[in-house]
Amino acid sequence: MSETEKQARSTATFDDRPHDDLQSGGRLDVFTDERRRRVVAYLAESDGPVSFDEVVVAVAAAENGCAPDSLDESERKPVAIALHHAHLPKLVHEGYVRATEEGLRLAVDETTPPSL
Repeated sequence: MSETEKQARSTATFDDRPHDDLQSGGRLDVFTDERRRRVVAYLAESDGPVSFDEVVVAVAAAENGCAPDSLDESERKPVAIALHHAHLPKLVHEGYVRATEEGLRLAVDETTPPSL
């Protein structure tokens, strides 16, 4: 290894890693996002599967610090979009959430650590 390569290696940072490494940070990487933590916490406290809309309302109410019945569409819609397109797919992919055949029913997977 040349001296230049040694210096480059010693000064490499987290951001220098290939893009794939950043995307596959492991199962616990899922919990770096507050919204995903709220989803898992809500599902862990539920008695069985809940609908997508129930999850949206619970997360939006927590984020807005209000009662679920006082939410309006402008508070629910951005949460629904983010959950549908980003957060729930990641939770499903990593095995923390399971979608039923209807596609809108969710449940915490049995592999979720009990401390969550």
